[in-house]
Amino acid sequence: MVRQAVWVALLAASSLSFPVLAQEAPSSEPLSEAMPDTESLRYDDEVVVTELSLLETPPRYRSGDDPAEFPEAKAYAEQGRGQRVKAQAIVTREGAIAEPELLLGSGDTELDAKILEALAGWKLWAGRKDGEAVPSLAKFSWFIGKFPDRLEGGQPAMPEEAKALGHHGAVRIAGTIMPDGSIGNAEVSASSRSTILDAAALEAVKGWRYAAPFDLQGEPASYDVVFALDFGQGKDGGSYLSGIETYRCEAFIKEYDWWRSAFPEADPDDYDLRKMLIGAEFLVAISKSGDTKGFKDRMERWNGKFAKTIEGCRKRPRKLFREEYRKAK
Repeated sequence: MVRQAVWVALLAASSLSFPVLAQEAPSSEPLSEAMPDTESLRYDDEVVVTELSLLETPPRYRSGDDPAEFPEAKAYAEQGRGQRVKAQAIVTREGAIAEPELLLGSGDTELDAKILEALAGWKLWAGRKDGEAVPSLAKFSWFIGKFPDRLEGGQPAMPEEAKALGHHGAVRIAGTIMPDGSIGNAEVSASSRSTILDAAALEAVKGWRYAAPFDLQGEPASYDVVFALDFGQGKDGGSYLSGIETYRCEAFIKEYDWWRSAFPEADPDDYDLRKMLIGAEFLVAISKSGDTKGFKDRMERWNGKFAKTIEGCRKRPRKLFREEYRKAK
């Protein structure tokens, strides 16, 4: 029962979308985007890294009040109004916030002051460079109020041609929700490395329609957005939760081999299905191992499990993936 519950929990987690700059679900995380070049920016006599691409890991949220949950934000949501607010701050090597400032305010002076006060109290995991925590400049983004509901459109069906070739992966489409709710200026901002899937995602998003957006002052608005659409034969509707029960070895092998050829620079351990499964095993190991040695032994045994699943699926392509995975030792 524990294994089944963890399996379901991890599959559910894999279906969540993690927003970037203006994803449909608002983000309160520091944005992992390149900062403008700021020469010789210093804090507490230390050079501040202003290009997050130079960091091994960017700053990550730990704790702090979410402005999107403020009573004022909920009041605006009830009125059908919404607006994105952006800020930047220095994240110190201790993970504290220093020198926060708004880049794009809400237009509500009191709310803006409250947002800056909340951000000043955030705690983060500091960005790291050369194995050490370093101060860095990070941007933050929240959607305050109500993001317009999508009225038409959804995850497109996976093209049969893509299935036959094993193509899969996430496509990001940048565009603008226009004042009438239509999508304008749509373009592929991050490719899946499959022209078939990129084209299917772009065509689908162009046909989406949202409720007309209004800013916090009640005026017609437009929102720049980035949508993530995830394709895969084991991800019916964009999620392993609904697709993996019927996912066959033949489809898995096609997709895995295509991924290895399309992303030759990637570490095989970074394959998304493998990472999801090892996360599930990690939780099971924690729940079943009463000591550190037992935990380590269980995780070491798993290291070869995915490789044996690949081997089994190549030999028995008509089998269900989950059956081969469960019997792999």
